[in-house]
Amino acid sequence: MAVDDGEQILGKHKETPILVADGLFDAKQVDSDFSEVRHFLPDEIADYVLKVIRQYPKGFTESPTAANG
Repeated sequence: MAVDDGEQILGKHKETPILVADGLFDAKQVDSDFSEVRHFLPDEIADYVLKVIRQYPKGFTESPTAANG
């Protein structure tokens, strides 16, 4: 396990730290997992969370550093 501290992009605001297995955020898996349990939240919150997950750089395939490098 590793902590993605949210500080990969110089000159931008710090992002929220998250615990990840290999040091990368697997947005595609998180999207899938969250979609399965979103019904526990109000629609406006679940929609917002999915929107943010889906904004991850390069459609889930690269770390933010690689995507903005």
